[in-house]
Amino acid sequence: MPRPKEVFAFFDFDETLVDFNSDLWVFDRLCPEIRGYIKKGLSEHVDWTELIDGALLQLYDAGFMVADIKQVFREAPMVARVPDLLRMLKRCGAKVVIVSDANTLFIECILEGNGIRDLVDEIISNPILRKAGRLKLIPYSTEKHECEMSCPPNLCKGTVIDAKYPTHKDPKNAAFYIGDGQNDACPSYRLTKNGSIFIRKGRALDRIMMRNARFKKLKADGKEYRWDSGEELYDQMQKELLSLGFSKAEEPHANGKA
Repeated sequence: MPRPKEVFAFFDFDETLVDFNSDLWVFDRLCPEIRGYIKKGLSEHVDWTELIDGALLQLYDAGFMVADIKQVFREAPMVARVPDLLRMLKRCGAKVVIVSDANTLFIECILEGNGIRDLVDEIISNPILRKAGRLKLIPYSTEKHECEMSCPPNLCKGTVIDAKYPTHKDPKNAAFYIGDGQNDACPSYRLTKNGSIFIRKGRALDRIMMRNARFKKLKADGKEYRWDSGEELYDQMQKELLSLGFSKAEEPHANGKA
């Protein structure tokens, strides 16, 4: 089998590349009292993006500046071996894309803090802007999408990936989707025979895949991996890349560090 012409690696972010919800990370570290505001909003079914924007205003009113928020995220850890994983993908010429319902600023700061921003080609997420000295979170999209799966109203990951990277379905290419959550079901379902899905064990996506008959096609069409630790994910991705003919997926150093 010839080696794929192009490789696309699409990553979720929260609970996939980091072991936490990045939307909540900053409040837990700077002003835990804001969690009460978020809890109340959830009980009233406030839209998540709108709720986090309101929480950021509460943080500003409590005296925390943009620099404080950025520093918290620059100190945030990533899942073990994620930097090595991204370096391996780039050695193999992959296009690395993060698709997340978090926001661009938090993700950028975490990547920068871990010294790996240059390994990610694009971040698709909710924009966050400065407005009158505070951070203003806005939805990725306000246009209604027609997805019938579990996508939030502001971001259908599957639709966006298909629109921006249509060649990921080309049988001459290879596509990977790595995720854990409910909103990762849609892009996973859209993978074709050239696709592989890397599912975090025991999370919402894993449960959906187990119980939903419509996902049986993935088992027939593509490849399915399940992982828990970053080490497992790295090993599985390396195995997949080597099986596709990418010898550069081999460890470059004798000590096993990529």
